[in-house]
Amino acid sequence: MDVQLMKMIIWPATAIISVGVGLGGLGMDVLKMLHITPLRNFLEYVAGILGTLSLIGFFVYKQEIGCECMVVNITWLLTALVALGIGLDAIGVNLIKMLNLQGSRKVLQFLAGALGIYSLIGYFKNV
Repeated sequence: MDVQLMKMIIWPATAIISVGVGLGGLGMDVLKMLHITPLRNFLEYVAGILGTLSLIGFFVYKQEIGCECMVVNITWLLTALVALGIGLDAIGVNLIKMLNLQGSRKVLQFLAGALGIYSLIGYFKNV
């Protein structure tokens, strides 16, 4: 995996996924708005792959990408975990149910959206 691929595609893609999760918490079905609902399962698998690549890139390329701000690093890590969680849900592993957080689903969605927005801000500051 290349540093430029990590910096230009994978990091912002995982942040955008988290923003989409946050919009879902507000009742907006982004896939339905974009008329791509039939691709939901495929996009969930892609989100899981991007989350995995982002986690790998976080630990391998963190120094080379140049994010010295701890908060940006934490949001990058958390948005990668959100995307990975979506991918795991697509293959049948429901993390929210496993962690007994069903009652906190909306709060987690809002938090994911806020992290995604902050991660995008951090991304554009570092590009």
